[in-house]
Amino acid sequence: MPDFGINITGKALEKALSHINEYKSAHPEDKGVYRIRIEVLGGGCAGFQYNFSLDKDLKKDDITFKKGNKDSGELEIVVSELSLMYLQDITIDYSEGLTKAGFEIINPNATGGCGCGNSFSV
Repeated sequence: MPDFGINITGKALEKALSHINEYKSAHPEDKGVYRIRIEVLGGGCAGFQYNFSLDKDLKKDDITFKKGNKDSGELEIVVSELSLMYLQDITIDYSEGLTKAGFEIINPNATGGCGCGNSFSV
């Protein structure tokens, strides 16, 4: 299956795998396979907003992308068919600063956005 141009930087891959491992360590009774789900939701100051979550349940219209390798660790990213049309050719990055740290999406398809980086327009 093509990856639709969904890319992830090394730092974002490392942080996503770290978050999953931390969750699994805190919940050893939960044996599920966790993935990072990226959704595009209506709302936000620019019209659409990104939502990141940990998810072990797949839905009927989900598309799963595997990123990384056996050496760095493999991550599954889940995107619904509806969200995918807004996420083609994106890069997922992770940035840390004095006032904020978190995942961010660099989306070449966005025509505008807001200052927080979580909201965009097309």
